[in-house]
Amino acid sequence: METTNRKAVLGALCCYTLWGILPVYWKLIKHVPAIEILCHRVLWSAVFLLLFLLLKGQWHDLWRLARNIRTAKYLFATSIIITSNWGTYIWAVNAGYVLESSLGYYINPLVSVLMGMIFLKERLRRGQILALLLAFMGVAYFTYSLGKPPWISLYLAVSFGTYGLLRKLLGAPSAMGLTIETSFITPLALGYICFQQFSGASDLVHIGWPTILLLFGAGPITAVPLALFAFSATHLRLATMGMLQFISPTFMFLCAVFYGEAFHLPQVIAFSCIWAAVAIYITENWLTEKRLSKKIVA
Repeated sequence: METTNRKAVLGALCCYTLWGILPVYWKLIKHVPAIEILCHRVLWSAVFLLLFLLLKGQWHDLWRLARNIRTAKYLFATSIIITSNWGTYIWAVNAGYVLESSLGYYINPLVSVLMGMIFLKERLRRGQILALLLAFMGVAYFTYSLGKPPWISLYLAVSFGTYGLLRKLLGAPSAMGLTIETSFITPLALGYICFQQFSGASDLVHIGWPTILLLFGAGPITAVPLALFAFSATHLRLATMGMLQFISPTFMFLCAVFYGEAFHLPQVIAFSCIWAAVAIYITENWLTEKRLSKKIVA
């Protein structure tokens, strides 16, 4: 169990780092409409995952999982949620709202912790409560500093928090679950791509090989971190996943600064509060595990 938890933590760290630098990838193809990028993201994620499972000899396991009615219902719901989340995020990044997107993923851990307490009856220790309150203060101040309701942020936070909760409740194998999710949406995505191609609204032949390769690469760049997330969410508490997730929006925040979005004193204050909360949470977890290990040895 300890080895599994370590792998889950490492998976979460890798996942959130990859997600944090993802705005750079979408900016490279910002000349392509967001809806078209989304369709390629869904299509090539499904292809990449199907090939991966085929090579691993897990085709029959995938089919068995897909035929389970309860599983199919859950994954159909999560497929809609995650697709809408992807679409919103791609549009926001390429429309110049990287900062607001980062705020959404700062809020999301708070949503995950709240959902863990409400639906999974997870309890927080004093240090964790302090970290949560400090993070909430940072996010609230960050929201106030924007000067407007952060609708993009709120949707990204709630949609991804709901996705994480449902995937944890389902407990399906990460790669298989994601394969079924993307397969549900693939017919719509492929249909839109073909319609755009035949109507002349999009021309993949003349769009340029660098862009074509980046669109194809949207598959693995999506599938790998999301599979890591699904694996980690299955083995870690939502509260732990939520606090580790602050890594991702921090990288997004830095990307926003790099691309020239506003970075003033209010953002610095909020940023400091959030990272202080992460430091408190990690330290509290480490001290608790150390005390427990001493009791076991004794």
